Amino acid sequence: DNPMQAELSSGAGLNSNFFCRTCHVGGSQEHKRSDVGFGSIFEVSGAVRDSGVKDGVAQPIIDHIVKLGQQLRKSSSPEQIAHSPEEVQAILTEELRVDIHKDTPTEILHTILLGIVKYFWGQTVFFLEKAKQFHIFQIHLNSIASDGLNIPAIPADYICQYKGALIGKHFKTLSQIMAFTIYDLVPQNVLDAWLLISHLTVMLWHTEIDDMNVYLAKLQQCIDDILDVTALCSPSILISKPKFHFLVHLPFYIRRFGPAILYSTE
Repeated sequence: DNPMQAELSSGAGLNSNFFCRTCHVGGSQEHKRSDVGFGSIFEVSGAVRDSGVKDGVAQPIIDHIVKLGQQLRKSSSPEQIAHSPEEVQAILTEELRVDIHKDTPTEILHTILLGIVKYFWGQTVFFLEKAKQFHIFQIHLNSIASDGLNIPAIPADYICQYKGALIGKHFKTLSQIMAFTIYDLVPQNVLDAWLLISHLTVMLWHTEIDDMNVYLAKLQQCIDDILDVTALCSPSILISKPKFHFLVHLPFYIRRFGPAILYSTE
């Protein structure tokens, strides 16, 4: 969900056919457009494969290590000979006990704000401009009070002027106020989506969870509703934008690591 993270960890990221590092979801475009493939986006599909990483960043280092290994093998010391490849591998897998598929949680800045919220913002702007009502939206946005948002003011004119170049803090603000500014300007499905998105962002930015089971049940319902309304608004985006699938793994990671805000990169 983070392009730089994917590059530095030698992953192909969201451009892969099998884009999810947590489960088996994905495949060819033909498969994802089929009934079975499209349905799999809404579900957890088992553990990911054990191989098939992309080593664009690591390859120069690997080449250097290979050459260094060739030199070391020409004159190996007794200490080097004592550590077999199996022993070295055991240190990594048994002592460190890191499972890359379970220990890299879904990150909410890139998945939610720069993902789900950004996509619906783009779709909403398209509707407003097509209907020649974007100026009305801007008036609504300038009229919204910022009380309770913990920000000095809503930069309405900036958001509208630079609508294609917004960053995380802008999308976080928009996620909470969009429903009040577009209620009479967009189709009902789009309005429903923004209502659900606002509920999702409030839930994910919790710093404390009193009852994990109750919280996760509500979160799962909210995620299911968002995926359903997205399928009504724009079914193809569920195929072209893998971040929608990452939502289904959020309950697992929150149960494993705690509130999602704890491992956000904001």
